[in-house]
Amino acid sequence: MSDIGALIVASPLIPVVGIVAASIAIVPYRTAVLGPRMLFAMFAVVIGAMIASFKGFSPVTVNAGFLGACILISIWPLYYLMRARAARAIEGAVEIAPPFSGRWRCAAGGPLKELNHHVGSAPEQYAYDFYFPNAVGWPALPWARTNEAYLAYGKDILAPAEGTVARVVDGQPEGSPPRSAPEGEKKPAGNHVVIEIEGGFLVLAHFKPGSVVVKSGQHLRRGDRIAACGNSGRSTMPHLHVHLQQKPGAGKGKGVPLVFRDARGRRVAPVTGEFLFA
Repeated sequence: MSDIGALIVASPLIPVVGIVAASIAIVPYRTAVLGPRMLFAMFAVVIGAMIASFKGFSPVTVNAGFLGACILISIWPLYYLMRARAARAIEGAVEIAPPFSGRWRCAAGGPLKELNHHVGSAPEQYAYDFYFPNAVGWPALPWARTNEAYLAYGKDILAPAEGTVARVVDGQPEGSPPRSAPEGEKKPAGNHVVIEIEGGFLVLAHFKPGSVVVKSGQHLRRGDRIAACGNSGRSTMPHLHVHLQQKPGAGKGKGVPLVFRDARGRRVAPVTGEFLFA
């Protein structure tokens, strides 16, 4: 390595660069099984770098190893993303429009448990979670502790298909990130609406209290406003939960594969970390 290269690698800014890169990569997977694994690996790398420094390894060696480990952690999700993209169900799935406007990011989606915590639950095995991202793709800054700090909070949720409202629940309280409301353990969907559409019963959940503007039995057209995105139920941050099932009660019956027709006219089934354009 040249003297200039060694000087750059020895810079105290290198660990900062590594931590920032890994953090940007970890946040989209925070609710998936993979997220805590990545975070644990990050802590292990930091501790390993500290031990190496105490043992007298040169700054060049320590920083090079630290940066390399951070890069590996950052690209770790690619393995699961490739597997999920190959296995996702699109053919024969029920198609709807995105239930929001703009660019949202998938916080949970796909057929792998490492990426989607819904996998394993019969009604929700094809479920999605979405949030509205900031410039670096995060739902909010890491230290955010209020619902209002999340960009998704209060945004309009729209009917993604024509149908009839089968069930409405409103008035459930919200939690404060990163904690869900105590009531969420018994009422995980929180404030939610179930719409009977062609192909099954569509569940949209975790709305802001008092924001639901539809009633049971009401006929909806695609694009009609339903409610505002919130953090009610078993939810650790403001986001939208969407899934299709065979029975009208939230969390009842088997799940039905669901895809979206995005703004570019494509049929898409987002996996965790991917964006959906409405």
